[in-house]
Amino acid sequence: MFLKQLYYLREIEKFKSFSQAAAACNVSQPSLSRAIRVMKEELGVVIVDRKRKVFGLTPKGVQILRWGHEILRGVLEIQNVVSLSHQKLAGTIKIGVVPIAVHVIPLLMDLVKDHIGDFICDVLILSKSLIRKFLNNTSML
Repeated sequence: MFLKQLYYLREIEKFKSFSQAAAACNVSQPSLSRAIRVMKEELGVVIVDRKRKVFGLTPKGVQILRWGHEILRGVLEIQNVVSLSHQKLAGTIKIGVVPIAVHVIPLLMDLVKDHIGDFICDVLILSKSLIRKFLNNTSML
């Protein structure tokens, strides 16, 4: 089974028409019909009932589409995660440092900017105990 078959099935249910579903999927109607037929043969169940007065999915077809929606949602999540991983980040970062480490921050920020993009860095010079307190509260000023 291929993802495109699930996309096709979703569009068939949406439009209640093979030709309109094919147009929405940018494929020919025979290609869409063939893909659904292959899916039917692979699963061994009738998915679309064309013989009824009202065109629609069979009960098994509805169940397959329900699972298909879950699968397609998962695919969308994967695509979103991958897309985000290719984007550079931007925003403001607050960093708490002890006074002795303040001179190292500019060097570290240059390295970080090369990897995650452009951002504003607020450096807060704090005592070790105050930094620990803020980290335990998961917030800073």
